[in-house]
Amino acid sequence: MNYGLKNMPRVLYLGVFKHGSAGIYRSDAIERSDCKVERYPYRERQEEVGAAERDKEIVKLSVDKDIVIFPKCYEVDSSVVSRCKENGATTVFFHMDPLKSSLKGEIAKKLGVCDLSFFSINEVFDWATTIRRDNVFLINEGFDPLIDFPVDVPFVRDVGFIGNIRWHREKYHQAINFDVIQNAYGHDHAIEVCKTKINLNFTHGGTSDRTYKILAAGGFLLTEPWNRMPFKKMKHLDVFTSVEELRSKIEYWIEHEDERMKIAAKGMEEVQKFSWDTWAAKILTKVAELWHERGK
Repeated sequence: MNYGLKNMPRVLYLGVFKHGSAGIYRSDAIERSDCKVERYPYRERQEEVGAAERDKEIVKLSVDKDIVIFPKCYEVDSSVVSRCKENGATTVFFHMDPLKSSLKGEIAKKLGVCDLSFFSINEVFDWATTIRRDNVFLINEGFDPLIDFPVDVPFVRDVGFIGNIRWHREKYHQAINFDVIQNAYGHDHAIEVCKTKINLNFTHGGTSDRTYKILAAGGFLLTEPWNRMPFKKMKHLDVFTSVEELRSKIEYWIEHEDERMKIAAKGMEEVQKFSWDTWAAKILTKVAELWHERGK
């Protein structure tokens, strides 16, 4: 399972590793892919020793690494990436959030210097390809099969959203007073999904790992659509594009439980293609292809 890589590549994974953080599950998936992973909590280290000393630590740790993965890492200057490359490491940039105008400059710098760049939001990927055409890829986010699976609990709510109410979500929440569940991390996320008849999702040019986690836990998903959506409407999930349509869909799906449960089951079956292990496999396959091209 080394995807054409040499035995046990050494990976430095920069991230946030607090309870429930996606960095835990992503780095675990890299580790399950026959890689030796060292996790570096770059934000915590910045608070403890300052940005300059933290950057020195990253460069020093990269000396004996084959791959260094930078998930967003806005606070880490692109010069650090260059120095890791000088040490012989292949550098990978992964960006999973909507694009903020204030961050375009920093993202563009990372794009320019990283060996490989991956984006999970369609609109951000499309923007990135206007800056650099080579070695820039669209990648789906995923779920962790060890925690995101169905739980046998009774329904306690008709409609729920797991996350924070911000951006245009507020408009929907004001019009339709659905339950909002916060601080549901790790396996607790799957439990809350299974307690909810209709799980909502909102998109911003693409979707987050929420989509994959809901489907993997066997939840019925009612979401805003996004471009290149890998799931089919009325087969794996359902979609809405306005407050009026959301209200109508909620009423319909509450009344049609058998049909709702069948779609949830199909969605859970289809999402198995998109675990964090699949995410890791795509990244490592592209690294292997790059190494082959460079004769490494």
